[in-house]
Amino acid sequence: MARAPRLALRLIEAIAATLVVVEVVILFAGVVARYVFAAPLLWSDELAGALFLWLAMLGAAIALWRGEHMRLATLVGLASPRWRARMEVLANAIVMVFVLEIIGPAYAYTITQWPVTSPALEFSDGLRVAALVVGAGLMLLIAAFRLFDAGGWRGGLAALAMIALAALALIPLHPLFLALGNGNLVLFFVGLVAFSVAIGVPIAFAFGIATLSYLALTTHIPLGIVVSRMDGGMSGMVLLAVPLFIFLGLLIEMTGLARAMIDFLAGLLGHVRGGLAYVLIVAMYLVSGISGSKAADMAAVAPALFPEMRARGARPGQLVALLAASGAMAETIPPSLVLITIGSVTGVSIAGLFNGGVLPAALGALGLAVVVFFEARGETASTAPRVAWREVARRFVIALPALVLPFLIRAAVVDGIATATEVSTVGVVYAILAGLFLYRRFDLRRLGAVLVETASLSGAILFIIGTATAMGWALTQSGFARALVAAVTAMPGGRDFSPPPSPPSRCSARCWREFRRSSCSARCSFPPPAPSTSPKSITPSSSCWRWGSACSRRPSGLASMPPARSEKCPRTRRSRASGPISGFSWWRWCWSRRFRRSRSAGGDGAVVRGCLAGRRPCGMGGLAGCWPQAKNEAPMRRVR
Repeated sequence: MARAPRLALRLIEAIAATLVVVEVVILFAGVVARYVFAAPLLWSDELAGALFLWLAMLGAAIALWRGEHMRLATLVGLASPRWRARMEVLANAIVMVFVLEIIGPAYAYTITQWPVTSPALEFSDGLRVAALVVGAGLMLLIAAFRLFDAGGWRGGLAALAMIALAALALIPLHPLFLALGNGNLVLFFVGLVAFSVAIGVPIAFAFGIATLSYLALTTHIPLGIVVSRMDGGMSGMVLLAVPLFIFLGLLIEMTGLARAMIDFLAGLLGHVRGGLAYVLIVAMYLVSGISGSKAADMAAVAPALFPEMRARGARPGQLVALLAASGAMAETIPPSLVLITIGSVTGVSIAGLFNGGVLPAALGALGLAVVVFFEARGETASTAPRVAWREVARRFVIALPALVLPFLIRAAVVDGIATATEVSTVGVVYAILAGLFLYRRFDLRRLGAVLVETASLSGAILFIIGTATAMGWALTQSGFARALVAAVTAMPGGRDFSPPPSPPSRCSARCWREFRRSSCSARCSFPPPAPSTSPKSITPSSSCWRWGSACSRRPSGLASMPPARSEKCPRTRRSRASGPISGFSWWRWCWSRRFRRSRSAGGDGAVVRGCLAGRRPCGMGGLAGCWPQAKNEAPMRRVR
């Protein structure tokens, strides 16, 4: 009876491991074609995105079978064995109910998406979305097997009956839930989530069951929206970097890159008091700059340092505490999966997050080093011999290929050379080549386990993102954000931040602020931005306005179109093309901040000459402001 599920699981693991390899090959081929041959593969990202959803759902099923979904086991561990067994059975029943509820909507969503075809390969989007149905079906079978294996037939059926009775009792209370309003958010997204997490339900499934319960009992929204929101949350192209960085973290331990860095740091600091603790902190900082997975980082650092630290008298609890604290410290070091997830969900620039995550982690590492210093003062002198500088230099040369990798990853993403997904792909290939040809450590027998571990951990993370996206959508639709803003505004000291009439664009608002503050605002009479302006409603203006000897057009709003007749503005050598308005482009005329005063022109000695920056996009190079410009309009030259 137990042999058939294990054989089926081996098949699922083989498929998921194959998907990881195929993802790496497709993405690396796209990077090589784009940057080496200057002939990008238009279908590479499309195919990788389709396979990515299958990898996420199969990985989530594998993680459920192996018990690797993230959950809080503190209260379960404190309970008595009898209550612990009951809590495990109830948690498995909640997981089973959740996946059972989403199978029907997932199938309907697949049918809806089947007529949609991809732009490059022209295959049906239903083939991609079918991963939700297959993954949910596999998780239903796995959850049922775990439920009846933990509690037997009697205990499993009793847990399912208890959940069914609770649902039947709550359905007649639908009018009461409607009357509660936003109080339902506390009841479901705080109370139900806290209860589910406390009894050991994985976090992803706790988010999912709370969202489904809220929508079913307090709204008339169809439950299929949960599946579509999960698809949107797990299908972001930025999230393709998640399994690749996890795979990279496992590879640096398997290929010897992490060991080379640790040997160099141990030779440099191992002879001082608490030296290996310093080595652990710095090693976690450096290894986290290569891998995005803290589990992989700890697996790479702990086996190399813990035996020697125990031999020097370190307590096991102290080692675990230092490893956990250093792992938390390194959460913001690029390429952090947390930062990638935040950037994908919120739309914040990942390069900006990577750039801002280095300093907080450095301060955290410095704080841990101070704690280690005071802890090590009471220790006896270390008996470890001091390593000769010649040996330290030799270890540095050996570790150099591994030491440059975190800096290359951060520089490539922050400087905009490549995306996080492309960098992770190149990092995987780099680690494989370094392990094969430089360190001569690449155990093919471990490669299958590494690929399965990558799929499992990736599925657990991505499934949390999917259910959290659905829960966030439900919170948004409830109007909670608007109510919260109103409540904060009504507090003492709060104020209404209602903006003035919106300018036609962010650039024109900056332009108006800059000109209003300038010394020539009284001379040029620059008008304030119009309340609302669109490209179709902009009226051209042919009038000129002067700054002393300089002359330019004064637009009717901050966004102006070329006039319908040809006309030249003296002293600026700027010609406006004739003919109808066409080719409207959102490239801007940007004024430089560098204004000059001239006493040789004008009566009051306050003539301001503007220097146009030419055709440059808005917001570049410290420019003060700008307005849209037509493609057929010649650039204004600097006034001499």
